[in-house]
Amino acid sequence: MNFIPKLDVPIVVKDVFSKDEISDIHNLIGKEEKDALVYSKEDNEYIKDDERTAKFLKLVDNNWVKNKILDVVGKVNIEHWKFNLTGMMEEQIVIKYNKEDHYDWHLDIGEVVDKEIPNMRKISYSIILNDEFGGGGLEFKTNSKKKIYDNLPIGTGVLFPSYLAHKVNPVISGTRWALVGWIHGNPFV
Repeated sequence: MNFIPKLDVPIVVKDVFSKDEISDIHNLIGKEEKDALVYSKEDNEYIKDDERTAKFLKLVDNNWVKNKILDVVGKVNIEHWKFNLTGMMEEQIVIKYNKEDHYDWHLDIGEVVDKEIPNMRKISYSIILNDEFGGGGLEFKTNSKKKIYDNLPIGTGVLFPSYLAHKVNPVISGTRWALVGWIHGNPFV
């Protein structure tokens, strides 16, 4: 039997976290908000622009969150991609999208100013932390098709290879909260 990986298909996992765990995660979100920035080759630094209008926040004391995500992503990876993974080298972040905030088309893998870590991103994840918002669908370009994941239940995760182009559409009401991060391995060659 030959294994054929699903290299351009996001995988939706329901109940990555229970509602009680989501409540605990909300209690771990730090108070300091930072603007979502974009790397500018021209300026050789990260800058604020209209492509990304969301806010980044950190999680504190989140080892149980990391361990659960590593477990879930590991199982999905074995079933769908079989990437050679080494672990989580970057901190997870919470992204807060207020009304009209969005995150334009981008890849999670690629260049960075001082580090090679983004080149080592193999699997990205986005986990919905609330449902009191409208719009804000997670959209992908796959094989010239577009796929939008909208109105996902709390605790649902969308996992995907970090090289897939994706964006978060503008939020039209409320505030969208998502836990995002990456699982790493040797760079794709």
